[in-house]
Amino acid sequence: PDPVARDTYRYLRVAPLVVALFLGTSVTLQRGVDGGCSLGSISAYYFTAAHSVFVASLCVIGVCLIANQGNSAFEDVVLNFSGFLAFLVAMVPMVGADLRPCSGTLVQYDTASAITNNVTAVFIAALAAEVLRWVVIGRARNQDYRHPVVVITAALGYAVVARIVWQFFRDQTWFVANAHNWAAVTMFVGIILVILTNAIGAYLNRDRTWALGYVLTAALMIVLLVAVVLITAGSSVNDTRVFWIEVVLIASFGLFWGLQTFELWDYRDRAQKTEVRAEQTGLPTPQEGVLKEVSGA
Repeated sequence: PDPVARDTYRYLRVAPLVVALFLGTSVTLQRGVDGGCSLGSISAYYFTAAHSVFVASLCVIGVCLIANQGNSAFEDVVLNFSGFLAFLVAMVPMVGADLRPCSGTLVQYDTASAITNNVTAVFIAALAAEVLRWVVIGRARNQDYRHPVVVITAALGYAVVARIVWQFFRDQTWFVANAHNWAAVTMFVGIILVILTNAIGAYLNRDRTWALGYVLTAALMIVLLVAVVLITAGSSVNDTRVFWIEVVLIASFGLFWGLQTFELWDYRDRAQKTEVRAEQTGLPTPQEGVLKEVSGA
């Protein structure tokens, strides 16, 4: 009922879509300057005039994923880790990209010192944010975050982050060569999990059309993510197939975010939508269980 809170929530929901357009426009303009030439990966545009837009876009999307509370504690935890990983994707450039085919407008960066400075700053800020998050949770939905599925998911997320942090301080060579791919793949896996839980929530809430939309989006992202992993493992990083698959992968994330935004435009989360729907139709709400808790139905 509070229009200021409602509009703030809606701005937060729409922001990632606008930022995706921001990034897409910058990369398209860069390709135009290069005569339509595409680099092997969107991440390779870190080394072009689109550098600032690439870094800024991923950081803003990371903030949006973290700030958005999600439909459930499970979704919130996964979005928090995905948001953190988006910062690493931005700060650690892709290694091995062949830039020669589009070398007309390359920008030189001292990546070694940049990674040391920027990633250290990300770790410190993330630690501060995590402490603040636990303070906020302690005053609100602390019980929801003690669900076994949420605890296991958080433990896996912390394990991935701990490995990345450990390698940063222990072996910078490994970190520079692998952190970007680790962060990018894990981030998209997390987003796919969130999409699937939204499909479950919509199904439990008898919104079969929404459920089908989420399932198809998740299936598309799974296929594309596997394709990227296989192609990069078996061919040159500069294979432009990876670039176009990443374009569709990011567009798929935008599709999911748009679907969820449109579905929950007038609701705080799916739990509120379920309550309102039950009051209006008299239909029973989903029974207690793991699927209900994880999906926020």
